[in-house]
Amino acid sequence: MRTMLPPLLAMLLVAPLTAPAQWQPEVRLTNNTAESITCFNNARGIATSGTAVHAVWHDSRDGAPEIYYKRSTDGGLTWGSDRRLTQDGSWSERPSVATCGSVVHVAWYDGRLGPPRIFHKRSPDNGVTWEPDVCLTPDAGVGYHPCVAACRSMVHVVWTDMSAGPQIYHARSTDFGVTWGAARNITPDAPAAGKNLAAVAVADSIVHVTWTDSRSVPRIYYTRSSDHGVTWEPGRGITPMPSQFASVAVSSATVHVAYADFREGEGSPRIYFTRSMDSGTNWSTETPLAEAFASWYPSVAAAGATVHTIWLDNRHGDVSEIYARSSLDDGMSWGPETRLTTHPAESREPSLAVFGNEAHVVWNDDRDGNWEIYYMRGAMAVLGLEGGRPGGAISSLLQVGPNPSAGPVLLRYELPSSSEVFLEVFGPSGARVCRLSQGPQAAGLHEIRWDGRDAMGQAVPSGVYLTRIVCDGVCMSGRVVVAR
Repeated sequence: MRTMLPPLLAMLLVAPLTAPAQWQPEVRLTNNTAESITCFNNARGIATSGTAVHAVWHDSRDGAPEIYYKRSTDGGLTWGSDRRLTQDGSWSERPSVATCGSVVHVAWYDGRLGPPRIFHKRSPDNGVTWEPDVCLTPDAGVGYHPCVAACRSMVHVVWTDMSAGPQIYHARSTDFGVTWGAARNITPDAPAAGKNLAAVAVADSIVHVTWTDSRSVPRIYYTRSSDHGVTWEPGRGITPMPSQFASVAVSSATVHVAYADFREGEGSPRIYFTRSMDSGTNWSTETPLAEAFASWYPSVAAAGATVHTIWLDNRHGDVSEIYARSSLDDGMSWGPETRLTTHPAESREPSLAVFGNEAHVVWNDDRDGNWEIYYMRGAMAVLGLEGGRPGGAISSLLQVGPNPSAGPVLLRYELPSSSEVFLEVFGPSGARVCRLSQGPQAAGLHEIRWDGRDAMGQAVPSGVYLTRIVCDGVCMSGRVVVAR
């Protein structure tokens, strides 16, 4: 596909990411004498869309634990002030956050109604203003450890409900979290015992849920809904036994699950990874990610063909540190491990979010004598990769134009030699809109036209879109504004 680029066409030039792993220095997000704690690995304490990054945690600075929120509007470079989201006079813990476009969703559990119940709160304007809390748990419910995911107008929350089991419950909203349908048990076929730490990910109409199931030996179970959460398939085990603490992510039809495997014994957990390339129908043989048998609580995130996993690891003794590993080919192969924290204090319960070519991590850390929230930002395309530009990499800048555009966009790049190329477009939510090219390409100048439509042929709405090319382990990205 080749056309001549008009001489007056506006261009957006973005330099290639070719250096080794580029993690910026960690940033302390909280500063008070009380404990500040993030959520477990099944949920996420951080979310991002475009340049907005949102972090949540619970904090006891006011006496009882309350839900707090902080945001960055420049991709994690600088952060605003802490904001307390709960004001109910009770206790509130373990928040999970998700975002789609400018709408931010937070779910947590608290004791304002007696037994713990699941609550949801949303901001329609990227965290500037917040609407009232909404209880999602049935009147007789007892809810713990929620996880929230959003895709366009659909919002899904899953949690452990203790009133009948425990079982895994699900509630959904079809109008960006304004109103909610009734919560219901999505694991009714399973024995009412030992189900906990549910995680949810969504891509278009398909909702993916994992949890730890202890009906015999602990194992990761999975279910999905192909109709926005209306009906659900029976749950099934997707990992060997014993295994726990799963985190799930999805990019298009590829579902990624990272978890802790205990096959070497209860005291020797190790992070493993499995994936499905067909939206959860079939699952690959598990792959070990951590080199040490002292790793647990992973968090996984994906954007296009790039997948990242972080986890806790105490290979250096009793103090746990955070490690990371990444894949540029949908989890088929993985780069080396990268140790993210090196302070002699404890680092725990990390969460990972990605958007475009950036990765964001939050965790809680006791280096200051009490638990505080820390944050780290990295260049997503090269996390965990070693060395410089590999042979056959892209030799010139990725060019995207016109920008802004009300119609088609031309993308231009040059290859010094024949190479395997992935060229994709991602939307404001971070989800892949379409893949423009995949496969081997000859050396020379290439120009490809994006018609402003998604993979289904529908015109995309106005917003900021990411164009990304991956070639022989090197990634370049550019942003184009679609203005209808």
